[in-house]
Amino acid sequence: MNTTDEILTEAVAACAPPIGDHRLLIALKMDLANARFTARDHPAALDDFEEPIPALIATLGPEHRVALECRYNQALSSAALGWNEIARERMTDLLGDVRTSLNEHDALTLEFRREIGELPARTGDHERARAGLRALPPRPDRRLHRFRQFFLS
Repeated sequence: MNTTDEILTEAVAACAPPIGDHRLLIALKMDLANARFTARDHPAALDDFEEPIPALIATLGPEHRVALECRYNQALSSAALGWNEIARERMTDLLGDVRTSLNEHDALTLEFRREIGELPARTGDHERARAGLRALPPRPDRRLHRFRQFFLS
């Protein structure tokens, strides 16, 4: 039985230009990148995210749910590999795009700010992490959801 990774890799190869539909190829590459991210194969996921993310942003816009999810997973893969400054830059870019479409106290905006605030703690810079987390406004209510729940709705 083939794994998801093998199936998606074969599908990407079968869809490669000049024969395949470019949109289908991008969707398959995005699925492959997200599958590898879910399997915690972060080096492969980072490579796989390189092509679909710009295409998603160009076609759907930077604030679209699918583009945000891929970009978020790319940032988390960077952090998982210890590339915290790259992860911070990616999260900060994401936060800018989320702020464009949502308000400052929206659950998704606060979640990105929390993620950015926690990144310095991964390298032992706990004071910088504390300062970043202290800058967050208090929770407006108990309905603040995790970022991933946004994608399930």
